[in-house]
Amino acid sequence: MIYPSLTDAQMKRSQRLFIGFNLLNGIGYICVGNMVMDLLAVHLHFSDVVFTTLGALFNIGCIWLPLGKIATEKWGAARTQSNFWLLRNFAAVVMGSCAIWGYFGHPYIACAFLLGGAFIFYGCRSAGSVMNTALVGNITHENERGKLLAFASMAHNIITAIVFIAMTFLLLQVEKLGAGQAIWALFGIILFGAFCGVLSAICLRNVDESDAIMKAAKKPLIVDAWGCLKDSAFRRMIVGEVCYSLGMALTIALNNLVLKRGLNVPDSWFLALSFLGSFFSVLVARPAAWLGDRIGPRKALIVGYCFSFVIVLFWQLIPETYTWHTIPESCTWYPAKILPTEFSPGIVAVALILFFLTSCNSLCCGICSGQYFLKCVPVEHQPSGLTLKMLFNGVLTGFIGMGLTAALWKICDAAGPDLVGMAHYRLFFLLGLPFLALFFIGVWMQKEV
Repeated sequence: MIYPSLTDAQMKRSQRLFIGFNLLNGIGYICVGNMVMDLLAVHLHFSDVVFTTLGALFNIGCIWLPLGKIATEKWGAARTQSNFWLLRNFAAVVMGSCAIWGYFGHPYIACAFLLGGAFIFYGCRSAGSVMNTALVGNITHENERGKLLAFASMAHNIITAIVFIAMTFLLLQVEKLGAGQAIWALFGIILFGAFCGVLSAICLRNVDESDAIMKAAKKPLIVDAWGCLKDSAFRRMIVGEVCYSLGMALTIALNNLVLKRGLNVPDSWFLALSFLGSFFSVLVARPAAWLGDRIGPRKALIVGYCFSFVIVLFWQLIPETYTWHTIPESCTWYPAKILPTEFSPGIVAVALILFFLTSCNSLCCGICSGQYFLKCVPVEHQPSGLTLKMLFNGVLTGFIGMGLTAALWKICDAAGPDLVGMAHYRLFFLLGLPFLALFFIGVWMQKEV
């Protein structure tokens, strides 16, 4: 409900509902996120182009951002996000239904359901969350905001870890039954995640808020955004952000694909290793923020971007094959109850290094980009500036990245059928290296702020 102002009791109630939303949304986030969709696409034998298109749609979905602002003018922040979250989880079911079409031999229809559903899914995510930060400020006093965000983040991370472990055990059992059963297991996971997502939307729908957000949303976006675009530092920031996002599209976005198809990592280990990404994200976040404060956000962005070159070098140097060892049932010192029954020290070492490098790359760029934005854009222009930044970055990165990666895959395929496994992906990274160097210029040209 929307009121002229909120009482302390209404704020406390809304804060509890917001934490509940983060718990339920954490389950949905894991069950319908890119890892599960990537696994499903692997089992349905989609081409590498489909994978990169799926990743590009994450950014292209930002084209829906203005819809979120328009809807907030009418419904308020909580109801707007709730409505888009309902549609988002319906889209997740559409994406997951590609399992049915693919299983029964209709690959083109399956691909259409996957990519069409992904466009709606990521679009609703962008439109729904555009006023999420404003909602947090609306339902808290200034001295409570950090505490609420910490509790919400903690709830999200705890439930994410529990679901990760549960899914690893489930897929470990399903692996013994064959690839066909894995498809249905993944479809079931997606349905469960969508159900939890619907519950999270209902939870958010009951959050109370004041009418301050609706009034702020009625400010004309174009007039305020034009004031931002007249600033050369803001324009260079947009160019730099698009450039480092394109660098990630040529490196980090392919991690799941290379682990599954290049190194043939089983589904259960794929999820178990992906958990390392969450661990390193927590570990690297504070040093990345410290680096931005210490040397300035522009220099920290350059440092973060340079990890893209290290990731390319990493994929060129690692071995192509690895030995998998069966863990004896009598082994007591080994955490056999937690890990899958087969173990590869080499794959674990690769994952540790890979996720450390990718976390340094993504977090340095992500966190320091936020620091750069706050220093570059005056407070009164930040809501419109943030919407404009996300719109430009998402749409340009999505379309340019999709076209560029599709062209590189075409060249890789034309190189001959002998290039399979890691050789195929190593060629892709080498072809992308000149573009990474070109995008580095855009990151370097940002102004000191």
